Amino acid sequence: ITTGEISEEKKEIELLNRADFDNLGVNKKWKITSKNESNVRKTPYVKNSKEYIYDFSDIYTPEEEEKMRREIEEFRNKYNIEVIILTYNLPYSNDSANETFATDFYDYNDFGLDFGSFYDGVLFFRNTYDRDPYFDMYSFGEAQLYYTPDRLSSTLDYIYNDVHYARYYQAFELMMNRLNTYHKDGKVNGYTINEKN
Repeated sequence: ITTGEISEEKKEIELLNRADFDNLGVNKKWKITSKNESNVRKTPYVKNSKEYIYDFSDIYTPEEEEKMRREIEEFRNKYNIEVIILTYNLPYSNDSANETFATDFYDYNDFGLDFGSFYDGVLFFRNTYDRDPYFDMYSFGEAQLYYTPDRLSSTLDYIYNDVHYARYYQAFELMMNRLNTYHKDGKVNGYTINEKN
């Protein structure tokens, strides 16, 4: 796995080898089967699930990351919902590959373990693949009841210009404002938790 060139003052993301761990390092209740084993093995296994920002593409400065971590900690402590920021250069030919990579990254690492059996959280993914840059958001566990597909889509529209013009920290600030607003607005009627099989 290539993390790209990291500036000297920026801390590199530490990865573990899944083969060295029971259940390939998956500490959630998901079972490893012939259907998901390949995806599990291909998913980066981060050593520290409390970093919150996994900037493999190096789009944030160390100062921005520090401010982002503080804001994520505040949100996490307030709402018991994980927020993960993931950037990665993932070549792909269809959008579903992005969703699979991003959701596997959340599911097969230790994100959300502090927040009940559904591992409540939200993940923002920026794929920096040169030929076709991509970004999206995903919600997990009970966070799905606050951050429905419509609300996530609205948030993506809200931050589109900043992401498009590589104003990534500004996009993060706008995204967190929206997440706070939607949580205050409450759960959306008619939605249920889509639990991973």
